[in-house]
Amino acid sequence: MINKGEITTYKMEQISKLGIEKFLSSEFNLIYFKCSNLQYHSNGKISKIIFTQLEN
Repeated sequence: MINKGEITTYKMEQISKLGIEKFLSSEFNLIYFKCSNLQYHSNGKISKIIFTQLEN
């Protein structure tokens, strides 16, 4: 995630360990993001998603 030019990466394991409910109920549900980059594996599945925080 990009916030004011600073990139923060969250691994799926981090989200899973915290629990998706806690992750979604944290401050992230108060911030709006847009998908700014989407990359695919050669098999057509998504390999990387980059979100950019929108200004409130």
